[in-house]
Amino acid sequence: MEAKEFVRQYTAGKRNFEKANLSGADLHGTDLHGANLKGANLTRADLRWANLSEADLSEADLGGADLYNAHLFQANLGGADLSGANLHGADLSGANLPQANLCEAKLPQANLCGAKLPQANLGGADLRRANLGGADLQWADLGGAHLYWANLREADLSGAKATQVQLDQVKSLEGAVLPDGTKYTSQAESEPVPPELTTPNAEEQPDQPADLDASDNDREVAE
Repeated sequence: MEAKEFVRQYTAGKRNFEKANLSGADLHGTDLHGANLKGANLTRADLRWANLSEADLSEADLGGADLYNAHLFQANLGGADLSGANLHGADLSGANLPQANLCEAKLPQANLCGAKLPQANLGGADLRRANLGGADLQWADLGGAHLYWANLREADLSGAKATQVQLDQVKSLEGAVLPDGTKYTSQAESEPVPPELTTPNAEEQPDQPADLDASDNDREVAE
């Protein structure tokens, strides 16, 4: 289907585009809120700044698609293929991504607050400075993923594949459930301050990556 015809039909009120072939389509900045794109072919599609909030993209093929700063709030991406996709700065808060393939996807500064990613493949994904606060990452594969300065506050990592080296690089693990099922406790809480020290040393934090925008769009997890 041609991109112009697709947009025309959506604008006219059609919402069911299940299994539509939109490979390589230029849809940047397009409002597709609530569209049914289940099983659609969106490989290498240009979806920069597109609004796909609450859209059904389950089992869709978005391999290599450009979703820079796209809005995917509460979108259904269960079983979708997002391998190699560009999701830099995308809003995936509250999105449903069980068993989604995000292998080698680019997600720096993406907002995945409260997203559901059980058994998702995030192998080699770039999650630097991403907000994964409160995310469900149970049994997710994070092997080789870049987690530098990512926010994993109150995330559930039960059974997830992730190394301690990776977890040592994140911005926050406060309240998170670790891969071994235990709840993270900060060093300040787990180790009492020696009585001879009146003020503890400030916890040293890693420098922010120079190649990324220093601004943080982290959304706090509702308590």
